Amino acid sequence: ARAFRVWRLLVTRPFLYRTMTRLGRIVQRPFIGKEGLIHKMAGIAAGWTAGRDLPPVARRTFHQLWKEKYAGNRPTAPTIETPEEK
Repeated sequence: ARAFRVWRLLVTRPFLYRTMTRLGRIVQRPFIGKEGLIHKMAGIAAGWTAGRDLPPVARRTFHQLWKEKYAGNRPTAPTIETPEEK
């Protein structure tokens, strides 16, 4: 239950979420294998990685990619043409 409270704290505060994502990219480096996957981790994550491989945290977040793609020109919502307008 405590882990979910910490997760909620992070995802509801953008600054904390961005900071932890950046930190995660740095901390994961020693654990990334030649295939680009995380096979083994230490501490509380050791049990999780004992039976599964994980992809590393992406170099750029979805938010960063979106911002780069639509910098300056935000996409508009699609409009629906009603029968009266035809």
